[in-house]
Amino acid sequence: EVQEAEILIHVLDASSPNLAAQREAAERVLAELDCATKPTLFAYNKADKVANLEFIQKRAAGDDRAVVISALRGSGLDSLCAQLALLLEEGLV
Repeated sequence: EVQEAEILIHVLDASSPNLAAQREAAERVLAELDCATKPTLFAYNKADKVANLEFIQKRAAGDDRAVVISALRGSGLDSLCAQLALLLEEGLV
């Protein structure tokens, strides 16, 4: 399914203490599947559970394809949709 997708939305558990390692592991798997160059959005989920939300927001701010969301509260979903729309407008999908 990943190989057939035109765009990937990588949902990360922002509350995980192993966030960086989990993202790196997923990126290795995508590389093994020859999918590392697919347009990808990174959704840092569970913002409602993050003790240091400012740190996660700064990390996401440094990546123009990342947004901080809370699926539970519905926050950040507009930003996620806006980023997806940008990819569509840029013709990357």
